[in-house]
Amino acid sequence: MKQILERAGYEAAIRFQEQLNEEESQRIARDAEVAQRLQEEFDAAEKQKIAQVHQATQGFTEDKWEDIRARVEADEELTQKLQDQARMLVDMINQRKRYFASQKA
Repeated sequence: MKQILERAGYEAAIRFQEQLNEEESQRIARDAEVAQRLQEEFDAAEKQKIAQVHQATQGFTEDKWEDIRARVEADEELTQKLQDQARMLVDMINQRKRYFASQKA
């Protein structure tokens, strides 16, 4: 009789351990599903942030690039005008030097 009780207790302990193992497996599976969902949400948020940054960058390159190009062209035109004026000034100074040199002679 004692052996039967011990065996019944042993079998009950095995069933209890199997039940705990099953519950643990189910908990791990649920945790894995939750982790997977959270990772997918995180990835989606990251992709959205990257898309927003990319879109803002594209907007800058398209809108601002034309403005920068126009400024560079305006600066080049101004530089050309200033160089022309500088040449004219040098020519005028040289003419005056020649005139005063001819007046002295």
